[in-house]
Amino acid sequence: MHRQLKLAPPKSPFILGSVMALALTLPAVSQPYQNYQQNQPSMPANGIPANLTPQQKYLRDVFIFKKLGLVDELEKQGKRVQARAILEELATLDPNPYSADVHGLLGLACYKLGNNPEAIKHYQISLQYEKGKKLDGYWNIALAYMTMSDYENATLWCKKLLAKNPPSDLRRQAERFLNEADEERNIRQDALNQGITGAEPGGDYLAFLQSTKEANRWPQAKMPLKVFIEDDRHVPGFRKEFVSIFLNCLEVWTKASGNRITFQLVSGLDQADIHVIYTANVDDIARKPGMAPLEQGLATIATRGFDGPYGAIEEAKIQLLVHKPSSNKGLTDDEMKGVSLHEIGHALGLSGHSPNDADIMHFMMSFRQLPALTRRDKLTISRIYQDMPATSQTASSNYQPSDMGVAGHLQPQFTPQQPPAPEQPQLQQQPQYQQSNQFQPSQQYQYQQPNQYQH
Repeated sequence: MHRQLKLAPPKSPFILGSVMALALTLPAVSQPYQNYQQNQPSMPANGIPANLTPQQKYLRDVFIFKKLGLVDELEKQGKRVQARAILEELATLDPNPYSADVHGLLGLACYKLGNNPEAIKHYQISLQYEKGKKLDGYWNIALAYMTMSDYENATLWCKKLLAKNPPSDLRRQAERFLNEADEERNIRQDALNQGITGAEPGGDYLAFLQSTKEANRWPQAKMPLKVFIEDDRHVPGFRKEFVSIFLNCLEVWTKASGNRITFQLVSGLDQADIHVIYTANVDDIARKPGMAPLEQGLATIATRGFDGPYGAIEEAKIQLLVHKPSSNKGLTDDEMKGVSLHEIGHALGLSGHSPNDADIMHFMMSFRQLPALTRRDKLTISRIYQDMPATSQTASSNYQPSDMGVAGHLQPQFTPQQPPAPEQPQLQQQPQYQQSNQFQPSQQYQYQQPNQYQH
């Protein structure tokens, strides 16, 4: 399972959607701001203006206000580096009525760019300007520490949030957050007790998975793995593109394994090794009923005995939620690709999680991840299947709809199937789960228009 944590930028009386409209009613600020810069009475060594006149303060605030509108536009265009550069410029104008907003947004920009330590620094500055009144900073700091796998500090800041008596929805998320942090801390400690850090030589995380007995694989006799995808056209929010994305993800894992894992679509569940279901019901994949929903997908495997040092997978089921669990907002193609890659990884035997937040198999989504396998992901799956023969061709992900809307066929070249393995012990169910789009604070940027200075 994989968890994506959504951040809550700072708030104030005007919604950001109105920022540009409000800015149009203000006077042009380029030349006045130049006058402000030229006429300010003094500039201390730290770059903060001192002893400003009311007019200079007003011009400064208008300048910041309009710059924040530009930041919003850049964020909408995905130009995070440019947005961060503007916010860093605005941060040199502290202190002012927008300092808390600027540093909160700068923390968010750093988080989205994968710089968690810098994000935490600016969130803390924002809290100082807010005098600790708003909840966003506590939550976002906890999320940043969680992404860094610093569970102690993540827990500390989450408890600070709970001490502020947050609204019920946020409280439920925070309580689930503490539960997840505790689980991950225990997993990490178990590995450390065995001398496994997750950064062992070789560039993979197989030893980390083996330390918690979470490395499995499909026997060679099962290749090609038969995949049945339910006809889910009736599911609210389902898009046929999700199936094409899933098939492409199968091919990605085939290539990562060195063509040792192959797949074939089948038309009936009775023929399938892997059963794929799309759902709009959060309860279908809820791992902890009664707690805040986090799961974006769920992969469950059944093992029977061992295949070498690994548990031998007998069957698997993958369930994918078509909307975000906390908001009912539909997934983008890239979001569904990330979830599909992660769940398929579980179904192929990566039953635990990577300790590195850039890997697709990390336990929660982060902005350091791309909807793609990292080198570590590829090396780990390749090592598990390295003693199996490779096929001469990868699986094709061409999707040709049929009357049922989902059926199609992958047509790889397969190795001859070996005789069935001897009867093994009873099947053991092992749920693996991806949490995506969870712990999602709101992203409402709000700023107050500057007041006209008084003569």
